[in-house]
Amino acid sequence: MLLSEFLDSFKAKIDLLTAKYYWLMLCIVLLLVVFINGVSLVPPEHYYKLAQNPFISRTDISSNNSWQESILLPVFAYYAHLTTKTAFHLFCAFVIVFSFTLFALLTARKYGKSLSFIISTLLITSSLTTILLSWVGMPDNITVLLTIPMFFANSMVWFFVLSFLGVTNHAVFVFISIEILTLRWIAKEKEINRWHFLVTVAGLLAGYISVQLFLAAYRIDILTRLTFPGRYSLEKWFTWNTNYFPMTLFSLLNAQWLILIACFILFFNKDRKFYIAIGLFLAVNYIITFFTLDTTRVFALMSWGLVVETLFHSYDLARRMPDDSYERELYSTLLLVAFFSFISPRYFVWEGQIVMSPFREFITRIAGYFSGR
Repeated sequence: MLLSEFLDSFKAKIDLLTAKYYWLMLCIVLLLVVFINGVSLVPPEHYYKLAQNPFISRTDISSNNSWQESILLPVFAYYAHLTTKTAFHLFCAFVIVFSFTLFALLTARKYGKSLSFIISTLLITSSLTTILLSWVGMPDNITVLLTIPMFFANSMVWFFVLSFLGVTNHAVFVFISIEILTLRWIAKEKEINRWHFLVTVAGLLAGYISVQLFLAAYRIDILTRLTFPGRYSLEKWFTWNTNYFPMTLFSLLNAQWLILIACFILFFNKDRKFYIAIGLFLAVNYIITFFTLDTTRVFALMSWGLVVETLFHSYDLARRMPDDSYERELYSTLLLVAFFSFISPRYFVWEGQIVMSPFREFITRIAGYFSGR
């Protein structure tokens, strides 16, 4: 049997199974990824400690308190009384699962359950998920949750609210929101116009001003993220980023790099502006990531939306073709990449060093729990 025939047969089985067991299949995928990746808390637990009192300068946690610019998670946790270690981290874990569920639901409504299952599997097996599961307790889960409606929403009210909340949670949302909105505009989505850009910018400005007013009102002195790169020499940054450059580069999107390559090969000539914009945004995100310690985390957080938009637009282009060959090729590629995503190495880069996902520690804890140790 030819590979193409096998993939067509496999697609038919996925169509049949997802029609009946869509949510069960996604649940199994998530549980498998949790098992092979492992789950652990972010080592310093900055945000958990900050949630206990987010109204003072928390240099007692770390002298570099630039993370206090992210006020949404700790302030919400404080007022929601999620200040115990268990409650705070269970809430963060819940947001991760809810985000995946929301993405799978909205994608299924737009493209059907079969394609949605493959795309959702790619998200669940991505480098972004490696970070989310390895560092539970970071505000990234809320950033992901707020990013998801940006792919589907058309209401300008939604764009304002998401932009406002996003930037109060993490400054990186400035780039996430503008990049996704720009790609949807270049893709000529009829509902997106210049007013969406104005409303989004207004939301981002309102969120930024709210953060600054919060910090000023409580006299919280911080080392801002904008000044952080200046703490180290350019030589130091270059060393961190080139220590394991091939592995670092792969870690940024893991197997999802293959999706971008395939979409560029298949559809670049169909919409040059869109794919050039993707390339430019990836370059911008890497330049920003170059001056961060948590290389994989920042790039994955900024760029997973680019991968999703590339997938959505590429599939829309394929469906407009006079024959179904492009659609079949794209679907087959996604199947192969989804399978590879399961078996690809799970690691991330921190301060220029390779850090493996917490599989061993996770399994040890589980074994210790059942053995009573």
